[in-house]
Amino acid sequence: MKLKHIRIQSQIIHRPCVMWPTREEIEETKEYESIAYPYTIQEQMSKVEEKKKEDLALLKAREEDVLKKFAKLEQWKLDVKANAAKKLATVEAAKAKKDRLVEEVRRHFGFKIDPRDDRFKELLEQKEKEERKKAKEAKKKARQELVTARLEEQIKIAEKDRKEASNIPEKS
Repeated sequence: MKLKHIRIQSQIIHRPCVMWPTREEIEETKEYESIAYPYTIQEQMSKVEEKKKEDLALLKAREEDVLKKFAKLEQWKLDVKANAAKKLATVEAAKAKKDRLVEEVRRHFGFKIDPRDDRFKELLEQKEKEERKKAKEAKKKARQELVTARLEEQIKIAEKDRKEASNIPEKS
């Protein structure tokens, strides 16, 4: 706000009207406030309350989610330990298998041979091929037995259906 004053002989005389804004200044201030602060105090308070309620609802949902996950924590720990034990057992089984094959190759030669020797590597590779071939044959045999069992079951069902169909008297 600009102060209006009149200078008379190096004295400043204030008039009372200078203490209040003019109509133009009041209109400018109203326009500025309507643009800068478009909402009333009540509207702003209700928005703040809504925001608080939303935040509280989000917080409660998050707490519930954490509690649910915390309840599952013990099971997750057991699962992790079981998976670790399973991987360790798999690694140990593979190492034991490799050691067994190495020992078989050493027995084949009849003396202690360096694992980096070409003859050792060739025989070890041959033993591994034999192991894979045996495993493949066992898997094929198991699959064949499963197919045979399913076919036998289907044959039994078909025979049962035929017997039931032949026992039903025809209506003419």
